[in-house]
Amino acid sequence: MRRFRTGHHDTNHADITAALQGIGAVTYDTSMVGHGFPDAVAGWCGRTLLIEVLGEYTWAGERREHQARRVGWKGGEWLIVKDRDDLLRQLGVGVVG
Repeated sequence: MRRFRTGHHDTNHADITAALQGIGAVTYDTSMVGHGFPDAVAGWCGRTLLIEVLGEYTWAGERREHQARRVGWKGGEWLIVKDRDDLLRQLGVGVVG
C-alpha cells in the first residue's frame, strides 16, 4: 500500500501557485493535508480546482480518482500538472513569457 507524504512540496509547487495567482485565482496550499488530498485547491472563474502537482517524487501521472473517493470530495475539477505551462494549457489560458 502506498504511503502518502504529508507536507511535501514538489520543486515546482511554488511556480504553479504563482501562475494560479497570476491569473486571478484564489489558492490554498493543501499539501500538508496528506492522505491523498490534492496539493492545492483554487477558486477561479467560478470553478473549484483540485490540483495535484507532479514532481520528482510523484509516483504516477494518471488521474487519481481514488483520491477523490478517499477524501470524500464530491465537486471540483481535478488537474494533474507538471509545470506552469501545463497548468495554463489545461485551463485554456495563453502561455506567456
